[in-house]
Amino acid sequence: EQIRASAEWVLITGRVKIPLRAGYFNDRQIAPAGGSGETVRFNGITAGTGLILGGMQIDVAWVYEFGEYFVALETSQQEPVRFGLTTNRVYASVIYRLPRRR
Repeated sequence: EQIRASAEWVLITGRVKIPLRAGYFNDRQIAPAGGSGETVRFNGITAGTGLILGGMQIDVAWVYEFGEYFVALETSQQEPVRFGLTTNRVYASVIYRLPRRR
């Protein structure tokens, strides 16, 4: 299961286009937490921009993902142990489209 929402706004000035993007996601993880069978879900936010100039397109995106879950240790009477995840990732790409042949 995934929940995703995003928006994009493109600034256009002559031949130059600058897309601005933002989004949110909530992903169910593949494996349950520890032995509890609890469904683990992580949230994330994204932001990105780019530059389109003629046949050249450059994109940069940032992804921040976070989540936590708790696992009860079977061998102790202590409180459940908290496991947390926080990641920051940056992605970049360059695309060049060759001119069409006529």
